[in-house]
Amino acid sequence: MMVAPETSLAAAMKAKLVGTGSETMVLAHGFGGDQSVWDKVLPCFTQHYQVEVFDWTFSGAVKDPNLFDPLKYSSYDAFADDLIALRKSFT
Repeated sequence: MMVAPETSLAAAMKAKLVGTGSETMVLAHGFGGDQSVWDKVLPCFTQHYQVEVFDWTFSGAVKDPNLFDPLKYSSYDAFADDLIALRKSFT
């Protein structure tokens, strides 16, 4: 099962929810990566959890370069706000 939210931020960040289970696991990649870093472990996790994967706005996988504002993202608060918005898009 895969669910893709309709919100523009979630769509731009290629957010998706896969798997089954009553608990949700969120996988966030690091700098220089994208959500494909989870491809090998995702099948195992999705057997027991709903798993949310996405690409941060700084990722090369996000095609809109205007989404990443270095000033805005100079604080972890902006990343936390994005993550909260993504979580809300699935509820």
